[in-house]
Amino acid sequence: MKNITIFKTEPGWKPDASNMHISCQGMMGNSWKILRNDSPIIDVNDQLMLVMETQEKPIPSSTVKNEVNQRIAEFIKNTGDEVMAKGKKFRRDIKEQVIASLNAKAFITSKYTGIWIDSKTGIMCIDTTSDSKIDDVLKSMYKNDFPTMKRVRTKYEAGSTMRKLLASEDQSENGFSVGRSCELISDGMQSIKYKNVSLDTDEVRGHLLHDRRVKKLELTYQNKIVFTLHDNFRISGIKILEAIPDAEEYESAEAKFDADFAIMTGMYSELIGAVVEALGGEA
Repeated sequence: MKNITIFKTEPGWKPDASNMHISCQGMMGNSWKILRNDSPIIDVNDQLMLVMETQEKPIPSSTVKNEVNQRIAEFIKNTGDEVMAKGKKFRRDIKEQVIASLNAKAFITSKYTGIWIDSKTGIMCIDTTSDSKIDDVLKSMYKNDFPTMKRVRTKYEAGSTMRKLLASEDQSENGFSVGRSCELISDGMQSIKYKNVSLDTDEVRGHLLHDRRVKKLELTYQNKIVFTLHDNFRISGIKILEAIPDAEEYESAEAKFDADFAIMTGMYSELIGAVVEALGGEA
């Protein structure tokens, strides 16, 4: 997981695998992928891993549009009836025919979204910052009788806290230090992006003085984790800086996964706790 949008549920809860809608080849839409031992859940010391699989037949809108235009042009050429060809219903019907035709020929593709649940604390993280993908995961959970998942809210806004940190003299506080990338926006939503450069400059502080807000800011926590914090309290681009043992040190791929997962969840739990505390605690 490189991205996390953070939710909470009741501590101690675990999903019932027997109630989960399992994916199979050719099943369109969202379902749960089998991960290990015919189960959609991997449980490593009460740290749970789930994966939502989304199967779809992607058809580019440009392809549909071109095919519709070609069929309409062909219709006009054969009939000379431009009036009918310009009608909304006629174009809609042609479009439906085109989509049905292309859909029959399209290959099924799968996309995967990871979910981590810390059943000890009730923390749940979805590996995305996309609103639509978050909605898909929550809908799948609702259909499988998961309890209500509530977004973690903090007392202070992430954007204003990042702005204060970026404008500070040494750009560090509470174990966090400013990285080398950020995105600033104005009220008119005009964006200025800095990537892989020093942010400790008069230019950056000048933008902040002229009411630019911080939308995204790369941060380092305790010299152990690099990540980007978003103003809507989502986290992306997480990178653990500490060395992770090589695969050769483990007896199997499963043992390697379990060890890596334990390291990841331990580090992520620490990071989440520190970020929430830096933002004033839970609201």
